[in-house]
Amino acid sequence: MAGIDVSSYQGNINWVSVKASGVEFAFIRVGYRGYETGRLCVDPKFTQNITAAQKVGLKCGVYIYSVAKTVQEAVQEANFVMEAVKNYKLDLPIVMDYEHQTDRVAGLSKVQRTNNILAFVETVQKAGYKGCLYTGYWYYNNLLEPSRLKSVPLWIAYYTENPDKVKNLQ
Repeated sequence: MAGIDVSSYQGNINWVSVKASGVEFAFIRVGYRGYETGRLCVDPKFTQNITAAQKVGLKCGVYIYSVAKTVQEAVQEANFVMEAVKNYKLDLPIVMDYEHQTDRVAGLSKVQRTNNILAFVETVQKAGYKGCLYTGYWYYNNLLEPSRLKSVPLWIAYYTENPDKVKNLQ
């Protein structure tokens, strides 16, 4: 299946064209936590994107760019996302995008980062949603405790500016 993840950075998306191109699912950013301020912010295009993507028949999941410093902040982020999606049917998981390593989270240990992820995923799962972690391969293996995350569905980032690399993965 072909899918995309989007946020306000993509601007106004022509979802009819996206669907016509063969894309079958989308992960829509609900929001983010400021990496310096720690303030939770709604993605300005969230409502527009999820409404339009679902209207054209794409399966949808959502994500938050997390800079949670504590378990309490991770739970707060999970609740923030669930409040934002309460009027939408999700076909795919609620994802915690956890890959930031500087600024307000620079000093976190592997244990603290892993605890934050587990708190987020457990919070959304207790509410009846599927939870998932999105991160990079290096981050997962060097800044987290993979042995404690075995039960957490994992989406590994594949960073490239070369579209041929993505095509070769299919």
